[in-house]
Amino acid sequence: MNSSSLFVSNVGIDLSSVARYLLSKEADIMANYPFISDFGTLASSSVTTRAGGYNIFSFIPECPDLEVVLNHIRHQYYNYISVKGMADLAVCPAINCWVNILRVGEKFHEHSHSDNPESFVSGALSIQVENTETYYKRNGEVIETVLNTNGDLSLFPCNLYHGTTIHQSVEPRITLGMDIFFDMNTCRASESFYNTLVKL
Repeated sequence: MNSSSLFVSNVGIDLSSVARYLLSKEADIMANYPFISDFGTLASSSVTTRAGGYNIFSFIPECPDLEVVLNHIRHQYYNYISVKGMADLAVCPAINCWVNILRVGEKFHEHSHSDNPESFVSGALSIQVENTETYYKRNGEVIETVLNTNGDLSLFPCNLYHGTTIHQSVEPRITLGMDIFFDMNTCRASESFYNTLVKL
């Protein structure tokens, strides 16, 4: 692993109840939150296009195991910025988190979340995954390919390009995508987005 790019840990609990819950929320998210963008993933008809319109951790009262997930992300985020020498940037950190669901034959095209690595830290948490890999690119070259494993959280620079191989399983591939802002106050220009953020 290229340790300068990826920071991987495992949440350490069975996430099957979270997977079931997220699948049950898919139609609700599609119906009640507007399309924003495919964010370069080319997943034009999926819940990914609603990212930024809600925060998955606002649903903790409906799915208590999401609190365990949030606590793990919080702990690993502070480890990450300490190891990377970025702790001084964390003025008022807050997370934007959304669900991604892919079905057989689908994939995410390579994309990045920002051009400025000092804006936020990006991440992905595998909830229900099988037969897919995520690859990471820098300067057009693949620097790492990771076999997706249930419970694995990967944190990485927000300007690092990444995509997935084609999902081969009949069971939906469910992940959480996230951006963790160093200072949530930099998002105040968009009041609706700012109001979705959850403090770390």
